[in-house]
Amino acid sequence: MRTDSVRIVPEAADEARRYIQEIYGPEYVPSDAKQYSTQKSAQDAHEAIRPTNLNHSPEAIKPYLTREQFLLYQLIWRRFLASQMVPAIYDTVSVDLMGGEGILLRATGSIMKFPGFLAVYEEKHDDEEKEDDNRLLPDLKEGQSLLLQELTAE
Repeated sequence: MRTDSVRIVPEAADEARRYIQEIYGPEYVPSDAKQYSTQKSAQDAHEAIRPTNLNHSPEAIKPYLTREQFLLYQLIWRRFLASQMVPAIYDTVSVDLMGGEGILLRATGSIMKFPGFLAVYEEKHDDEEKEDDNRLLPDLKEGQSLLLQELTAE
């Protein structure tokens, strides 16, 4: 099937919401089923690609699939389920660290408060080290001493 539609039938959304509530809990289910807007250039003749039955998890059917089939099915299954879950919640924080001879260092990033859809699907980036805007910081306390490994004035 060829489609770039994001539309799903209400029965599929309802099935996803029931599955999410049963497996992950009610806090992962949004108050209303999520619906996404289709781009003007999308060929919306067919429903979005999705699993026909969420109870056929990738792990359950893995023995019957080739490696490539499994990876594709796992991607479709996880993305579909994640698309019907609440978003992840982060606290954005800045940390000022004193190091060396009065040198102030600042780290900015975020701390995850609630995983939301990330409990099912987290997109991996090819070049994660350049993802400066989405760095996760460790849990730090005010006044906490840290071990300085190296400090250069660059």
